[in-house]
Amino acid sequence: MQTIDPERLGKWQDVESYLGRYYGSNGNELGKIPISIAPQMEGDTVVSWVVAETPDEATIFHGSYNTKKEARIAAKELAEELDETPDLEELIEEIKETNYFEDPDIIPFVVKAMTEYSQGYLLITPSIHHPVGVAWTTNGYLQCDYLGLSATFDTEEQAAETLLSAIRELNEKNIPA
Repeated sequence: MQTIDPERLGKWQDVESYLGRYYGSNGNELGKIPISIAPQMEGDTVVSWVVAETPDEATIFHGSYNTKKEARIAAKELAEELDETPDLEELIEEIKETNYFEDPDIIPFVVKAMTEYSQGYLLITPSIHHPVGVAWTTNGYLQCDYLGLSATFDTEEQAAETLLSAIRELNEKNIPA
């Protein structure tokens, strides 16, 4: 394997991504981590292909390969190996067990709605019903219990995990000592 020289790398090309627990205030929230390949150059000649995790925060090198095809295969295998995506059905069952929602059949619809927008928040009440709708407001307030959660998650697994965490946190606050 050749030594990787960051100064001689060409442009990164995203190949794959995985969900890893690196984000949030405690470093335990899921986030998407891209895995990319880049040519390592000597002058105008490609001498090898480099595989690395390439989030905005840092580049973590994982190896150098003779061909672009080998590097792409290695990138996909690395993403599969590092992936920490939780099981969506298990998360939905755990949310049901919290008894937060009056109608537990709404949970998959709420989770899906948390991934469908490019900005904003959902105000999720225990009595929310299908279809999960959107109403825009510039002022006012709700006179009921609700969770205000982002509607911009990349995956349903991230959304479900955040919803479960928020419900548990709310339940902990409401338990008398």
